[in-house]
Amino acid sequence: MSRKFEEFYTLSLEELKYEQAYSRKDMSLPELPGQLGRKVMAELKVTLPSKYYLEEPGVPVKVLKHPCFMPEYLHSHEFVEMVYVLRGKDVSQSVEGEKLVMKEGDLLILNPGFYHKIGVFDRAAVVLDLLIDNAAFLRSCNDLSLSSYMDMKFLYASDFECLLPRYLIRMFDEQENPDSCSLKMEELLLEELLITISRSASVIRMQKRDGEESKAYRLLEHISRNYKKADLAALADHFGFTEQYASRLIKQKLGENYSDIVRKFRMEEAAKLLLQGKKSCKEIAFDVGYFSQEHFTRTFHSYFHVSPGEYKKAVQSI
Repeated sequence: MSRKFEEFYTLSLEELKYEQAYSRKDMSLPELPGQLGRKVMAELKVTLPSKYYLEEPGVPVKVLKHPCFMPEYLHSHEFVEMVYVLRGKDVSQSVEGEKLVMKEGDLLILNPGFYHKIGVFDRAAVVLDLLIDNAAFLRSCNDLSLSSYMDMKFLYASDFECLLPRYLIRMFDEQENPDSCSLKMEELLLEELLITISRSASVIRMQKRDGEESKAYRLLEHISRNYKKADLAALADHFGFTEQYASRLIKQKLGENYSDIVRKFRMEEAAKLLLQGKKSCKEIAFDVGYFSQEHFTRTFHSYFHVSPGEYKKAVQSI
């Protein structure tokens, strides 16, 4: 276990400030960006975007400690979140109005778009948040045939005292000491973690998505496997939908247009291939679905705000 991870077992300066504010019944959240903080104070629902937490393009996971004494507020995410109680008890959760009380060894998996709030008001508690890029989660579910994860709003499970921490610690170490292999290692650890949960979890509660949400995530799953030959008409026909219905379903339930989702899958795969350094830019363009290197380069620059070559140099210099 790294020294940095061991610091989770003591209160940080941020947590000490929250503890003082908690004693004063101060509900401010200074670490949130201004607009989100104002929504929280106005008791409005907040959606936390990926860019505030998964800052680097292509990063599949991030391990954080949930701050003790941080005020509870209702929010959802653009990413998948796993909440694990490494130490402590009486960790309160409210997910889509359903109240849960978590203890040491308990795990909660939350898909994007569902509102929850969490309260950790014990100095000795250590609650970890594993934030997972939605595309990386989809890829892992597809590779492992874990379609049940795609249909749920949340899963609440127990009996992970000896199993789950080792994955979180290894992911955290890759996060804190990155090298050219770290992104691939994090994805492999994520896949192993998901299959371990599937084999070992004692599921206490699972809540399914509604009918249209489930359909939309089935469409997303199909896109994640076929984005290189993207065709909205073919996608809709595969599921027996009209093109207009499939387009509306994706936008309403996933919050993005079909073309934006395809571009995201293509760009993230292109970034990984660039870092592997085994193929030319022209070959990568073709591999992710572009027939013109110029079109690929323009799209890459629009998405990452740097050229493919500049991206590769910047990441490898970290």
